[in-house]
Amino acid sequence: MQLDTLIIRFLENKITSHELSTLYNLLQYKENEEYFKRYIQLNHKVYLTLHDTNLEEAYLRVNKKMQKSEKRFRIPALKNKRIIAIYTIAAIFVLLIGISKFIELKNPVNPPTILSLTDLPVTIVLGNGKSVALNNKDTLIQVGSNILANQNGRNTQLSYLHNSNEIKGDIPFNIIKVPFGKKYTLILADSTVVYLNSGASMRFPVSFANAKNRVVSVSGEAYFEVAKDKNHPFIVNSKTIEVKVLGTSFNFSSYADSNISEVVLVEGSVNMKAKENAKFKILKPGFKGSYNTSEGNIDIEEVNTELYTSWVYGKLVFRDKTISQILQSLERNFNVRIINENKSLKEEKLNTTFNKDESLERILFYLKKAYKIEYVINENEILIK
Repeated sequence: MQLDTLIIRFLENKITSHELSTLYNLLQYKENEEYFKRYIQLNHKVYLTLHDTNLEEAYLRVNKKMQKSEKRFRIPALKNKRIIAIYTIAAIFVLLIGISKFIELKNPVNPPTILSLTDLPVTIVLGNGKSVALNNKDTLIQVGSNILANQNGRNTQLSYLHNSNEIKGDIPFNIIKVPFGKKYTLILADSTVVYLNSGASMRFPVSFANAKNRVVSVSGEAYFEVAKDKNHPFIVNSKTIEVKVLGTSFNFSSYADSNISEVVLVEGSVNMKAKENAKFKILKPGFKGSYNTSEGNIDIEEVNTELYTSWVYGKLVFRDKTISQILQSLERNFNVRIINENKSLKEEKLNTTFNKDESLERILFYLKKAYKIEYVINENEILIK
């Protein structure tokens, strides 16, 4: 297991005894030890900056709490340096968690306001090529006398559920397009629920009546809760991969501007394959399949699925992501343009979480404090120096 992966599991408090032992062995090498220290300091610094923490005060609070705990708990005798080192690592983690737990918000910042790019509506492209903007309450998608779908009053969800028996003749396909800065929920005619992330689009049939397979095509990121139907497999396509399921929940990510496509299975069973490869690979719940177009293979690894599905609930969670990847995600989520001229910053890796109410202005302020970078805001364009 790679050092980065072990550190991430350590930070998430999900590391096993065996993995902790492996981490200790790797840390016997000086370069690994320095990397570990820098990784911990850098990523925790972002969290502390985010809350403008008084470290000395936080430490005293944590230390006081640990002293109280000593009266109730006994620490087993440490018989060798190996066990001492493992307990030391665990103690560092407890301290970091403790500091994070007791920090208080101070001196709130008021950074410059950032304007988003042109505010575009979610749109549906009908089978006849007509485009319908979903920006009015209770919007109906209608072709002739057929009502294909209707939107809820909050403009957040479109349902095709009711039309399964109304479509006559050839079943048309629609395309939904979600602009940057927005997310949207789609209920397909078979009751499958699809959560579409910023910048995603999906082509789908308005009904699955008499279809052997339920087939949709996605560009971008979407989370699926597929309605069970063992006689009609549900298939998700992109330009690079294909996923085949019967009834399950999974996250699908395949952006046109990325050479990596990912499928993360939450529950059920998924068959995944590359478009040019006829052989499927099976994913189990809690595992991620990654396809790299430059390498031409699918790698499967166990992951914390919440890290890949938290966007559905509005959170931005980054684990072992480079600054370049994070900035690209911020562009999609906040509908802005970010230009990074700081070359030394591009490949820095970060682990952090931003809640759904966190503004882009504050996120940039945190990064500025943690990395001592400078940036200039010009309406909807951010230039990092």
